[in-house]
Amino acid sequence: MKTKPLIMLVIGFLISVGLASNAQAFNILKALEVQLPEIVQVGDKAYVIPASVKLVKLADGRFTTETKILGHKVGNGGDYIRSTFIQMGQNVVEFLATTQEGQQVLTQHGLVSEDLKSTLTTERIVVTNDILMDNTGSIVDAIGVPGLVILNSASWLDHFEKERNVYYIVFHEMLRSLAVNDDDYVISKDLINFPSQFKMSTRLLPLIPMLESDSITELVTLDNVTVQGSGCSAKEPAYTELDLTKNVIDITLKSFVVSNSETRKVDYKACNLAVPLKLPAGKRLTISLIDVTGEVRPQSADLQSTSTLRFEGFLAGQKGKVHTKTVALGSEARTVLFRKTDVITTGCGTSEILRLNVNNALASKGSAAGLEQNQSQIKKISVYLNLEDCN
Repeated sequence: MKTKPLIMLVIGFLISVGLASNAQAFNILKALEVQLPEIVQVGDKAYVIPASVKLVKLADGRFTTETKILGHKVGNGGDYIRSTFIQMGQNVVEFLATTQEGQQVLTQHGLVSEDLKSTLTTERIVVTNDILMDNTGSIVDAIGVPGLVILNSASWLDHFEKERNVYYIVFHEMLRSLAVNDDDYVISKDLINFPSQFKMSTRLLPLIPMLESDSITELVTLDNVTVQGSGCSAKEPAYTELDLTKNVIDITLKSFVVSNSETRKVDYKACNLAVPLKLPAGKRLTISLIDVTGEVRPQSADLQSTSTLRFEGFLAGQKGKVHTKTVALGSEARTVLFRKTDVITTGCGTSEILRLNVNNALASKGSAAGLEQNQSQIKKISVYLNLEDCN
């Protein structure tokens, strides 16, 4: 059993269900004599700060960290992540300060560009390898508290390497660093459609494009991909990307987590996706492989949990075969791979809609010590496509 994630989940659950205040939860758990994470309230949400990030609260209510954290020692690629985040933030400030649309955002919300710029220093940005989560147990990419932004290294390396449009998320964390309430992205959502002229390249490795005759770039309309279901909430966007070197559509899901505890022994979530495909004359697409990947994270050996994953992929108007995979969580965190190898072939020169439906049910029996949680998460769907002549 992993002590640190267990403690983080227990603290979060105590507070989320109203059984204890922050102070009461800490008093209960201090008796265990372990290194405890800290709970910080930001707007309407509380966040669990990893014990490795030593917060220091200043007299003005802002937070900083101990010197060893500021020394770029936390996180793989911390310097790159921090500097790229700062550059993206500077582009956000430039947009806000130099365009009519940006100045309207500043005026409407009483913001000052120089204040926003002040959040973009190495002293106010921390990178960590530790999992970041809110008090409900949901994993997050970043935590912004007054005076400080904490970034998860793996999440932000993925954002940068995929060159995702996360400028509004950078803006969101800058606002929280200024102690400006941006719950549900009420302010930062104005930057979701961030202008291309203010974007920058964040990819570490240069991209060598595929031969035009092999590429499906012009055939897949990613902007029109629709995502619906409890496992792909609008508040936690699904990132849809095309790997231009492999002709793979990657759909990264941020909120597809089911969890069980002593008081909730059954949980279920689903996600339904529709991907438009448009074929040129004389060409068709073959979908040879679809991978669904995720993780199971057991925290209680006594709470015996089983995750049942169901998945189907098919073209609209056709009937797909439902594939099922059952995973007993066991006692250790593990990666789950669910591979569909049924070949799907489009018509010749047609317009099609690829439908991907996935659901996950977690059921448990037995008892858990305290308020431990077991979790199963669907993280990504990868669709492998090949463009070929109809003949």
